[in-house]
This record gives sequence, C-alpha cells and structure tokens, in this order.
Amino acid sequence: MPSVHRQLLSRCQPLDRPSATPAQHKARREYANRINTLGATG
Repeated sequence: MPSVHRQLLSRCQPLDRPSATPAQHKARREYANRINTLGATG
C-alpha cells in the first residue's frame, strides 16, 4: 500500500509553497517521513 500513500503525498505538493504555514510544512514533512519509513520496512 505504500504506492497509495505516495500518490497522496504527491497531491500534497501545494503545501510546499512559500505561502503555506509552518504547521502545514511540518505535517507534510512528517507524513513524507512516515511514507519513506514504510517503504524501507515494507
């Protein structure tokens, strides 16, 4: 199922724009880290 999460992560790219709040940046970064950990262990 990591592929589904990677698709969701790619749809969150707008959260990387400069106008995003620090909380949005952090949430996306933490989600990306979880996805990467899933891929490494799965």
